[in-house]
Amino acid sequence: MEGLNRFATYLNGMNKAILYALASIFFLNCQEPAQIPRTFKDLSVEEFKSLIASNPGQILDVRTMEEIQTGMIDGASHIDFYSADFEAKLSALQKDQPVYVYCAAGGRSGKAMKKMMELEFTEVYNLDGGMGAWKAEGMDTAQPH
Repeated sequence: MEGLNRFATYLNGMNKAILYALASIFFLNCQEPAQIPRTFKDLSVEEFKSLIASNPGQILDVRTMEEIQTGMIDGASHIDFYSADFEAKLSALQKDQPVYVYCAAGGRSGKAMKKMMELEFTEVYNLDGGMGAWKAEGMDTAQPH
């Protein structure tokens, strides 16, 4: 009889261990997945320039080929917003690196920023007022490469 009592005690302990394990699995699976912080923001010329200097990333000009002939922000790459493969080219950028996007006045780059939100980029900054505001503030431009 004593052996039977020890066996019953053993089973009781096993049931508790199984119950704890199942409860732990349940609660861990019910938690929401960790969210990666995401930032999408319009910036003034000064904020844009300052953030590029302090938090380097990808600078993206979304103007047409004709527009970039008037000068670009130094270090910018170019993807024409109106090109048929615009979204595919955006997708090729590094999504976990900051992107600084601009156009002529801020409209197309604002739309590009929204598209990057959908494509799950983590950090995108739009130059409010675009290249027009950049030049109006007397900022330097470079010739396209």
